[in-house]
Amino acid sequence: MFSIILLATDGSPGAHAAVLSATALAHHNGARIIVVHAAGAEDTPQGVRDQVSELRRAGIPARLAVVENGDGAASAIAQMAAAWKVDVVVTGIRGAGSALRGAVAGRFVQRLVALSPCPVLAVPG
Repeated sequence: MFSIILLATDGSPGAHAAVLSATALAHHNGARIIVVHAAGAEDTPQGVRDQVSELRRAGIPARLAVVENGDGAASAIAQMAAAWKVDVVVTGIRGAGSALRGAVAGRFVQRLVALSPCPVLAVPG
């Protein structure tokens, strides 16, 4: 069902649940994963690179892409999903334990769902 999975991550420990879900999907479907980090001009966090290494150690073909988020992270990720014709976007949800933090984190996911050309799997962290 899925041959290309886009994993949108900030590399934080809270994103680990999304990495685990993407790993399970990839194993089940024989898919490859494109790990996307939407960033400004700053360097890619080591946590993102570590997540790519973790996927590769699990035997999953994975590559890293860093995109400028000039129009916002959700827009940049949705554009990459369209350009690479991915089958599903997997991302984490932070702040689910607090109504205020959940509302703020939920804005990114809501925008991504609205803009994405494919299904979005939002995994609570």
